Amino acid sequence: MNTLTITPYTQIPNVIQSQLDDFLTLCFSTKLPSLLLDDSCGIHFLLYNEHSIVGYLFTESFDREEIEFVGAIHPEHRNKGYFKYLLSFSYRYLKKYLPLKKSCYYSCYLSGEERNSIEIIRHFGGKTISTEFILTCTKENTTQPLEISLQPTTNIALLSHIHSQIFSQTKEESYTQLCESMDGTFFYLMFQQQVVGMVHISSSHSLHYLSFFGILPKYQRLGFGTSALDMIFSQYETIDLQVSSLNKKAYSFYRNYGFSIKSSYDYIILQKKVLEKLPCHC
Repeated sequence: MNTLTITPYTQIPNVIQSQLDDFLTLCFSTKLPSLLLDDSCGIHFLLYNEHSIVGYLFTESFDREEIEFVGAIHPEHRNKGYFKYLLSFSYRYLKKYLPLKKSCYYSCYLSGEERNSIEIIRHFGGKTISTEFILTCTKENTTQPLEISLQPTTNIALLSHIHSQIFSQTKEESYTQLCESMDGTFFYLMFQQQVVGMVHISSSHSLHYLSFFGILPKYQRLGFGTSALDMIFSQYETIDLQVSSLNKKAYSFYRNYGFSIKSSYDYIILQKKVLEKLPCHC
């Protein structure tokens, strides 16, 4: 008998908690950022039996107008209605505690291999608005024509200010909240004692994940981005990162540098009125 348990990650039973990393890696074919396992970012829904995880759904919302989620069902338990059940259960649960607006959307990342889940979302009116690519690169013989250095920092306020200049669509307060919940290390990118950009790198075992990387506007198109990556690769053998198909400039930059596609996810959006029609039982 499967039991749907809603609990913070730190309170998941040990026998289940120890399986979550391997479960996510199995379902998504890549190591997901540790940010997903931080309670402050959202709510985790686990569908599991006595011994193993059957399904998982992570949800987060910062503005109450859009709820993002990442979900997966174990390969041995697919085509049984569990994903639909998790989706509808999470919506009804969140509706009790969040003042969701009528224009609320659910948006999600789904692996291209998760055909059943994608078909379910699209069946209920979900539309793909972008594809998120997981890129990977192992770089050798970097040149570093510009002498960029990496300076570790914990100054979240200044990082948030720099981030808002690089990515103008992000509010400083939202980024501050995000930074405070992230594992890994933040760095300033320095050139001749001037901050030219920022980067965040998280590591797990042999995998290094580039979560944030940006050059300040006045230093862009001058070779700082390439030199910064060269500097990063002088310290890390292999780097993974995520980039959206909508960000054509960044996608082109990384591919030209030498990154290859490791996997991809569809970013699908569902209107609230569609979720209200989902059945509440699998």
